[in-house]
Amino acid sequence: MTQCRLFGFAIGGDGGNDAAGGAGLGGDIYNAGGVLTVNNSSFFDAQAVGGSGTVGGTGAGGGIYDAAGTTTTISNTVYETGTDVEVLGGTSTVAGVAGGAALGASIYQAGGSLTVTGTQVLFGTELRAGLSSTGTVTGVAAGALLYMAGGNVSMVNTSIQAVTLQGGTVLGGGVYQAAGNLSMTNCTVVGVLAASNGAALGGGVYQAAGNLSLTNCTVSGAFTVSGDFVARRTGDALGGGIYVGGGTTTIQKCAFEYDSAVSGLGGEGIGGAIYIAGGSVCISNSSTFAFNFASTSNNDIFGTYTVC
Repeated sequence: MTQCRLFGFAIGGDGGNDAAGGAGLGGDIYNAGGVLTVNNSSFFDAQAVGGSGTVGGTGAGGGIYDAAGTTTTISNTVYETGTDVEVLGGTSTVAGVAGGAALGASIYQAGGSLTVTGTQVLFGTELRAGLSSTGTVTGVAAGALLYMAGGNVSMVNTSIQAVTLQGGTVLGGGVYQAAGNLSMTNCTVVGVLAASNGAALGGGVYQAAGNLSLTNCTVSGAFTVSGDFVARRTGDALGGGIYVGGGTTTIQKCAFEYDSAVSGLGGEGIGGAIYIAGGSVCISNSSTFAFNFASTSNNDIFGTYTVC
């Protein structure tokens, strides 16, 4: 697929008051298997929307949903400025039940192999979790560029700029890694806002498990903002740039600048650049930290790591 301009939507079925909402998967492309190549193309007005119901449906992969076992290459491609490349979780119709999850505004990777080079995700990309029956955003939002459930992903010369996530919990403003192997080289994550009604973890990248390598990357102006001051909800904001929950992480020759972790009422903002909760983390001496901020403590790094 070369020199294409893609738009479309996937909307899960409405379960009403009797059944769960359906999933909306792959707004522009649903890759069930085989090989997919996208080159010199653009995505715009791509939407994956979970259906409403007793449990809100999941929205995943506004641009591309890759099922397990696929091989996908994306190069020199743009998720366009000023258009709606977005994923919305479905609304719950039952009191006390959270809305549906919103996962991977640009790409949802269930497994297999993904290579992304020379690609930009720009302002206009949005990830919003589903609403509760009272109209409050309560579901999980994760990964504006990529939600990675597993497999092998390589990203080179790729940028994520000025994207927004909203959820009851937000995990990984730019990238969410649940498992597998992820390599990011010469990439930038700039101006990502991960705002939640509860906890906000990892404004740029959230690593739950697997192997993560960042080389010559810049994470700048990534924010985790937790809680809701108007409704007086509380939540922690941890890791403005990166949150590491587990796995193995190597960070070499990277720059962290103007990243912030700002908490709501009663919560804590810790690790303006990096928050390490677990796993094994190695950070090179050649990585730099400047002008980062955390509302409670540790403007740059919180947690245990080694120098490599």
